[in-house]
Amino acid sequence: MTDQDRLANQAWEAMLTAHTRLMRQFEAADVWNDLSMREYDVLYTLSKCNRPVRMRELGRSVLLSQPGLSRLVNRLVQRGLVERSPDPAD
Repeated sequence: MTDQDRLANQAWEAMLTAHTRLMRQFEAADVWNDLSMREYDVLYTLSKCNRPVRMRELGRSVLLSQPGLSRLVNRLVQRGLVERSPDPAD
């Protein structure tokens, strides 16, 4: 392993460690009300869209598996936070 490889690995590990620490702090913050961070992420992503989006498009913008995203969106639908409808083009 070269010095450059070692530096790259150290930088990667430092970034992942910082990300984990920040996510833990965000999760612990009393700002989410009754939303999880993942639910907030999906709602925030949708708020930036100026038109309805397909699940596949939404999935490209959030860090969830397709089945996990579908379940999360279904929960948001049940809570009345989003609306899901068939795409007439399908």
